[in-house]
Amino acid sequence: MMHYRHIETVFGTVQTVLPRGAAATTARFEPGAPAGQVTDDTRLRNLLCSAIIRAGGRVTADDWASTWLTDMDGWFFTPVVNAYHKVFMKDASPREAGRGSMGSNSTAMSIAPVGLVNACDPRQAALDAYNVAGLVHEGYARDAACAVAAAVAEATRPDATVALARSTGRYEDFRQAYYETKLLPWPQNGLHGSKPAEGFYDTAEPRETIPAMFALFALGDGRFKPCLVYAVNFGRDADTLASILGSVSGALCGARDIPNEWIERVEANNPVRQRTLADGLLAAVRHEFEASQARQRELGTLLGQ
Repeated sequence: MMHYRHIETVFGTVQTVLPRGAAATTARFEPGAPAGQVTDDTRLRNLLCSAIIRAGGRVTADDWASTWLTDMDGWFFTPVVNAYHKVFMKDASPREAGRGSMGSNSTAMSIAPVGLVNACDPRQAALDAYNVAGLVHEGYARDAACAVAAAVAEATRPDATVALARSTGRYEDFRQAYYETKLLPWPQNGLHGSKPAEGFYDTAEPRETIPAMFALFALGDGRFKPCLVYAVNFGRDADTLASILGSVSGALCGARDIPNEWIERVEANNPVRQRTLADGLLAAVRHEFEASQARQRELGTLLGQ
């Protein structure tokens, strides 16, 4: 993670997709990978998309776990690895594999497809997310996934807008105040026993990232590019902020709001084609729509209407 001042010093204001490893502190995951290649959290989301597509609609932790056992490949963060071994060894059911797991942003970053398959129904999205996220997390990290799934589902409503009772704020003012007043001064040492510089503490969990994400979403007025630019230049756990902001603002604005250059770069440098996943998710949403219509007809018959 980088302080926003460090980002400004090394890159200026980041406006586009940069190569991985452009600076030493950006090379945590798979250094040398081309610009636009996904991280472990995006691979988790791709697996969740596959589970939804296979099921043809809403899913549970069991459905997600089944894709892990057949398709998981590459590097993944500690809580995901722990959950994988619990499920693989049948030490826990998928919906309970996250018990005792360390808090992280992994499920919040990967849960967006649950919001999409529950389009326009944020309550059901949150309920489904609670089950699905149990594969990796419990407690506040699980709750964070519910918040993201609900936000994505709400953002898909045709009349959804960014409407908040707030005074107009500036991104730069919010970012500075956040660093100065909101970060906990945990006595954390670096890998070599050194204290972090400038009072900056290298840790970020959902209790920090989810509120910050919603604030940046409001400051960016929900628009995809401003939200993403705000996120990557905010520092801290910037990939978490950008991933979740992209999910919510993408659901609100649609693909037309995403710069074509970014889409082409991601499509060119990843084995999983996002357009293919999108088509599969669309089919799953249509299936859920048809199922809801069938239930409405049955309810009508039951009620004599």
